[in-house]
Amino acid sequence: MNNYIKMLLIVMLFSSCSILEKRKLSSDFLEKTYLNENMLNKNYVGMTRQQIVYIFGIPIISDSFNDVYHYCLYNFKTDNKLQKKMLNLYFKENKVSKFNIT
Repeated sequence: MNNYIKMLLIVMLFSSCSILEKRKLSSDFLEKTYLNENMLNKNYVGMTRQQIVYIFGIPIISDSFNDVYHYCLYNFKTDNKLQKKMLNLYFKENKVSKFNIT
């Protein structure tokens, strides 16, 4: 009887872990940053890394050798098409020295 209770508790433990959190995983696991014209017209030169992360979130690619943050930006066009642009922020002494949008 004692072994039966132990087995029952083990089964309940493992089954409860599987139903606690059911998430849908999608192929698009990267968070998209949607832009507007104000984001493109803003001058980011002189901003710190913390300010950039506050605005855009954690960068998709952080190049530590060249000290660059890369962000994918998305814009919905009027004909329901998605336009993708890359924002590249180059840092020097923990501040943005230059940036470009491709």
